[in-house]
Amino acid sequence: MLQTICGIILRNIKYSESSVICDVYTREYGLRTYILSGVRQQNSRIGPALLRPMSWVEMVVYLREDREINRVKEIKPAYIYKQIPFDVIRGALGLFMTELVQKSVKETGENPPLYEYLFYCYSLLDIYEGRLVNFHLSFMVKLTEYLGFMPEGSDFYDEEEELFFDYKEGVFLAERPEHSCYFTAQHSRLLLQFLELPMTESGDIKITGELRHRLIEDLIRFYQYHIEHLQIHAHEVLHQVLS
Repeated sequence: MLQTICGIILRNIKYSESSVICDVYTREYGLRTYILSGVRQQNSRIGPALLRPMSWVEMVVYLREDREINRVKEIKPAYIYKQIPFDVIRGALGLFMTELVQKSVKETGENPPLYEYLFYCYSLLDIYEGRLVNFHLSFMVKLTEYLGFMPEGSDFYDEEEELFFDYKEGVFLAERPEHSCYFTAQHSRLLLQFLELPMTESGDIKITGELRHRLIEDLIRFYQYHIEHLQIHAHEVLHQVLS
């Protein structure tokens, strides 16, 4: 059965001499894998840029529920980036976001809120003219809501109160927990700010480059506690780009 679906390409792998296999997070079916035949041939009408991670595509696919990999009949852009391909910072931020999504989102079922969140964030990254240095941190913090382990209770703490985020339990505490799975008071306060502010205001959070890097390492440990075998590498490149 032929069906038209939309999604974002998270990863592509060369397959045989002329084909490519892509992991795509789709609006209709969540995370799915598709094969595109003949796209690596010289006379292919599909350019390599269309199949890169971060591309938003519309595909006509041969849908077979009994197969893990479905074949693509037609593919075209669903959204064309205006600035990301030509801006080093936007590109590095987008690649970090894509690696994070590719390695943390595993569900194969439909999840419209997550799909809409991803489209909003990538399109915002493409057109937003404000400060972008904290964009990835805001994205990472807010993504936890859709992954099922968003920190609880951030709106009743006094600004002067010392707090510690316990990522084992997903809550903020007035005292250090006895285990090691927690953020420092400084990182916990920053986490609260990213939880409370919209992405368009995340650039207003005052934070040094080194502190930003240490916070993202804490956030990765937070993710790793909840997602087995998660390994993220793009933040190292991002640290160099933003420094």
